Amino acid sequence: MIDLSNTQECFFVQFVFDMYANLADNSNVILPVHQAKIIWNGEEREVNDLRQESDLY
Repeated sequence: MIDLSNTQECFFVQFVFDMYANLADNSNVILPVHQAKIIWNGEEREVNDLRQESDLY
């Protein structure tokens, strides 16, 4: 997974699956994984991204 905040452009974000994760406080959460196409260093790449639904819009 990468942090998409450093990308030049992000488009085509689509939900793929939910992933179980264990946080630093030892709590368990379900995180949605989305697939996105990004422009990074002038190249188009397909990446998986963890984000909350509220971050999409």
